[in-house]
Amino acid sequence: MSTIQSRFTFDTIYGRLNGMLLALFTFFAILMPADNLNIKISIFSLLLVLNIKTIVFFLIDRKHLYYMFFTVIFPLLLFMISITRVPMGDVLAGVYIFSYIWLLPVILKYQIDYLKYILGALLIIALIICLSALLDKIGIMSISSNPLLVYLNTAQEAQISVSSNAIFTYVIFLNGSPLILILLLYSLFNNKIIWGIVAFMALLLSGTRANIYEALAIVAIYFIFFVKNRVLKTIFIISIIYISYRYSGVFLARVELMNDAKLSGDAIRDSNYHSIIQSMNQNPMSYFLGNGIGSQYFSPARLGLISTSELSYFEFLRQNGLIGLSIFLVFILRPIIPIFKDRKTRWICLAYIGYLILAYTDPFLFTATGFVIYLLVYSLYERSKDETGDRGLSD
Repeated sequence: MSTIQSRFTFDTIYGRLNGMLLALFTFFAILMPADNLNIKISIFSLLLVLNIKTIVFFLIDRKHLYYMFFTVIFPLLLFMISITRVPMGDVLAGVYIFSYIWLLPVILKYQIDYLKYILGALLIIALIICLSALLDKIGIMSISSNPLLVYLNTAQEAQISVSSNAIFTYVIFLNGSPLILILLLYSLFNNKIIWGIVAFMALLLSGTRANIYEALAIVAIYFIFFVKNRVLKTIFIISIIYISYRYSGVFLARVELMNDAKLSGDAIRDSNYHSIIQSMNQNPMSYFLGNGIGSQYFSPARLGLISTSELSYFEFLRQNGLIGLSIFLVFILRPIIPIFKDRKTRWICLAYIGYLILAYTDPFLFTATGFVIYLLVYSLYERSKDETGDRGLSD
């Protein structure tokens, strides 16, 4: 009896330790995805060391060959194809993020509520944005003298400004702020009104067109298609009509100013697209196998060699070819239908699709932040599968 009790105590403590480390890893992965201080990678490495046995046993289990392929075999193939043309360090820097999915068996074994950690990190980021704007607005601390924002901006983890060109005056864009869309949808579907308001305001104050448009679209979609209460739906529609009549002129004028201010960025994006196509035309085989992870090409808009741009899907195509992109799309798209069918996870499906849409014009597809989201999606799917008894991805 004492042996069983001690074993239970050890597993409980070990599980809580993993939970604490995973929470820290998630927070820094979202707040500081560039990881200039190497905090994220240090915590991740410690998690791998502590759970190497669990991870290996999970991957070699016949039921989990799907994960073996996408986190070991597929990355290894990409590595072998790329290493012949790209320095090893650059290839490793790109391909290692597949190993983030190795944390899935840790989450499942210790029944860690990974969603809670994601939501907690996103709430903190949303509060940072909202409180920073509030302190600036009431004159207590301008965003240009806010030590946290200044540090994040200096570390290239954020972009901050106050401008009449911004749709809502402020641009407080933290690199992980697009993920606040997840917090917004969770709040809407779970009646977390205060959280929802904070998330919605944070997306507006982040200042980017994509964040603002998706926040407005998500709220509209939710009230139109998911709210069953006719009174609330009617109040929402009337409010939208009034706000549109009262403020549409001001809003559209701000949008036009924002679009004018972003013309240079749009031009760079368009130029990079043509540069990607030109670099692939130099070797037609690159359309099938790519130029290699971490490979560079000349960008006239940047006046130099670059290896990444905001065109996530085209960049992945350039680096890994149609074959690599097709396989990767299977990995990121396969959980969508199963999690949408489950009422408990339907909301995350909408957030996930929104994130993948954002990745079309932002560098979110093949990044550490992206794999944090893929880990969340697969953890929710696996948990839902266990509850329903569906074999799903374990087949």
